Amino acid sequence: MRERDAAAALAHADGLGAKVRQRSQWYGRFLVLYSVAAFFVVLVIGLNPGPVGAIASMAIWAPALTGLVVYAFKQPVTRAGFTRRHLLIIGSWTALYLAVLFPGTAWFEGNLAWWLPGALVVAIPGLIGAYVEVRR
Repeated sequence: MRERDAAAALAHADGLGAKVRQRSQWYGRFLVLYSVAAFFVVLVIGLNPGPVGAIASMAIWAPALTGLVVYAFKQPVTRAGFTRRHLLIIGSWTALYLAVLFPGTAWFEGNLAWWLPGALVVAIPGLIGAYVEVRR
């Protein structure tokens, strides 16, 4: 390979790398929106005991999650290690969601002092994930 061909190939690779980095920033936005939706879902469940809270929370969660999944599937690239990071974030979210939901529905229905901090805690994995994505 000639020196000029090698330089052109390296320049092309650098350009592609920059484009992939720029196009893969969608995941940070995804995680922020996911965290906001999760925050409101937890608050709605906790402050509206019974079927009203369940129905209202699903009225928020179903369209939010559907929109996020459609958005994610339309993205052309993800960064290396995406699956591992995503599973860690969603797994952490699930554990925290259950840790807030079960005691909350058993002992703290309608208690803002439980549900507001609980909603914040549930939002944390996605917000940390978004911060890490933006910093990469």
